Amino acid sequence: MNLRHISAAVALAVLLPIAAGALSVDELTAQIQNLLSQVAQLQRQLKSMQTTPPVACTMEAKICPDGSSVGRSGPNCEFATCP
Repeated sequence: MNLRHISAAVALAVLLPIAAGALSVDELTAQIQNLLSQVAQLQRQLKSMQTTPPVACTMEAKICPDGSSVGRSGPNCEFATCP
């Protein structure tokens, strides 16, 4: 569901009862608050679904004092700690 669909759903949910004259100001205010809460929840869900692009580190090796080697890793592509 994209933002355009959410906006249309909110507009329909708010404007149809107003057109029918079925809601009091307090009921309308409560409904608007409820809809805003739902929109905020949807925004949090969308944000949690967004991922950061993968990081590709260069294939370098660092020779450790004991003769072993370590490569680069992690989001900053730093050399791993020598054993």
